[in-house]
Amino acid sequence: MKFRKVFSSFPLFLMLAFSCSVMGEPTIAVFIDSPIVNPGSGEPPSIHVSGQGSDETMIVDVHVALLSPDGTIHEYPDWNTDLKPWLPSFRLKSGAKVNPIRLTDLNNLPFELTPGNWRLAGAITKPGTLEFLSLDIQSFLVTDQSTNAEGGLRIGNLTVSEFRSAISTLPTSTPTISSTRSASGTFIQICPNQSFGDTGDELMSQFLDKQTIDQCEMITTNDIDPGEDPGKDPNTCADALFLNAGEKLELVSDQAGSIDVPLSPSSGPSMGFFYFAQLPETFFQTEARYTFSGNGGPDIGPFSTSATLAPLTVTAPDLLSGTATLNPGAPLDVRWNGQGGQGTVFVTLTATKLNFDMESPSNSTTDTRTIHCRFQDDGNGTIPGELIEKLTGGLASSPPFSTPIVMSVYRHRTTFFNTNNNELDYGMYTLISGESGSLQLP
Repeated sequence: MKFRKVFSSFPLFLMLAFSCSVMGEPTIAVFIDSPIVNPGSGEPPSIHVSGQGSDETMIVDVHVALLSPDGTIHEYPDWNTDLKPWLPSFRLKSGAKVNPIRLTDLNNLPFELTPGNWRLAGAITKPGTLEFLSLDIQSFLVTDQSTNAEGGLRIGNLTVSEFRSAISTLPTSTPTISSTRSASGTFIQICPNQSFGDTGDELMSQFLDKQTIDQCEMITTNDIDPGEDPGKDPNTCADALFLNAGEKLELVSDQAGSIDVPLSPSSGPSMGFFYFAQLPETFFQTEARYTFSGNGGPDIGPFSTSATLAPLTVTAPDLLSGTATLNPGAPLDVRWNGQGGQGTVFVTLTATKLNFDMESPSNSTTDTRTIHCRFQDDGNGTIPGELIEKLTGGLASSPPFSTPIVMSVYRHRTTFFNTNNNELDYGMYTLISGESGSLQLP
C-alpha cells in the first residue's frame, strides 16, 4: 500500500481558514472515509477534520485522536498517549471556517488497530485543559479476518428513520406527499454452514457508504442481463438463519418517552424474525437521544445502544413542492438546516433513461444514473455542473419517454454495537432523517 503524506503543519491550517460561518460556538468535526476498516486489505481509509470559529477570536487547544476499544487515546500527529494536543494555544479567528482537510490515513500507525469498535475524536478545549468547547466523535469498526473464517457472519441491524417524500409519477402530475417514521430491527446469520473467508468485510462494506467527505460521484447501472447466473459468483451465499432476539425490542427517546418495537406477527424461523413499529411525529425532537435495547431471546442476548439525531429540513431546492427544476448545464446548490459541520448528510439524484426499441418494444431497456454525494453537515453543498450534465444527458423533458429525476437529502448517523456477550460480528445502529422529491427538466 502506498503511504500518504501526513499534512499536519500549523501554517496549512491557518491558510485553509477562510470565508465566514454562522456566528456561535466554535465547532470541530471529524470524518473517516469508511466505517469498516480491515487492516492490510485494500486502500486504507483517510481521516479528515473541519471546523469553524465562534463570534469572537479565541485561543484554544485543538485535539484529533483515535480511541481504541480498551480506552487508550492516541493523539494526532505523533499518536502520543499523553493528551498532548495537535494545535496547542491555537488562535481561532472569529467567523473562520475550515472546510474538510485530509490529515492522514490509517496506514503505518505506530500501534496496532486491534479488532473492535474504535472512535475518531476531534475536540476544541480551553488551553491547557480538557474543558471542551466542542467535541465530535465518529465510530468505525476494525475487523479481524479470523473471526469471519468459519460459521458465517452474525449481523444485527437497527434503524430509526423519518422521511418526507413528494414523488410524482409523471412530470406533469401533482406529487403525493407522504411521511414515514419507523423503528426496525433484524438479526441474521449469513452463510451459517460454510466458510465465509475474507469476503465478509467486502460484503458489509456494500451496506455502508465509503466515500470521501464533501465529494460527489456518478454511478451508472445498466439493466442486468437476465441470462446471467448469479451462482457463478464465488462470493454469493444464499443460506441464512434468522435470529430471535425476544418478543420485543424497545426504543427510548430522552425527550419523547418510549416505544415498544414488537416482533412482527408473521415472524418465525422460516419467514424471519423482524421487529417493526411506526413512530408518532412527536417522537422526533431536535437533538434527542435515542436508545435501542432488547432483553434478549433464544438466539440473541441483551443489548443496548444509543445515538443522537436532529430532524433534517431541506430549504433548497424545495423538494416537497413538486415544482423544483434542475438546470442541466449548471451546478446544483443544496441547502438544509446544518448541524455546525458535525456528522454527515447524503444527497442522491437518480435519473432513468428509457432506450425504446420501436421495432421490438419488448427489447427496450433502461439505464439508471445516480449522483451520490457525501457532505459534512454544515447546511450547504454543491453538486458539480459536469455531473449534472452527465446525469441529464439524453433525457427527454416531456412525456411519454420522460421520468422525473428523484432527489433525496438525508442526515445519516451510524454507530456500531454488540450484545452484552459480544455475539455479533457486525452490529449497526443507524439513524436517518430526510426528504425526497422530484426535479423536472426545464
